[in-house]
Amino acid sequence: MDRVQLRRLLDKAGLTQVEAGRLIGVTDRTMRRYVSGATPVPRVVVCALLYVIHVQEELESEPVRNAIARLIKRQWRTK
Repeated sequence: MDRVQLRRLLDKAGLTQVEAGRLIGVTDRTMRRYVSGATPVPRVVVCALLYVIHVQEELESEPVRNAIARLIKRQWRTK
């Protein structure tokens, strides 16, 4: 993945490079280097980003949000 593709991926996911870096455990400086093209983007970083974005999309789906809300309500009832 080149820097243009990385930028498109982050834009599509609605993530800043700082947010993306924090989600996958790399420093802000490292993400800046990937996005600027100063450092090639390792495959493991691409895989981590794709995974995080997929999980984020799943968590934002209505059925998952409803399930989480039910779990939270149950948790509050048991305390």
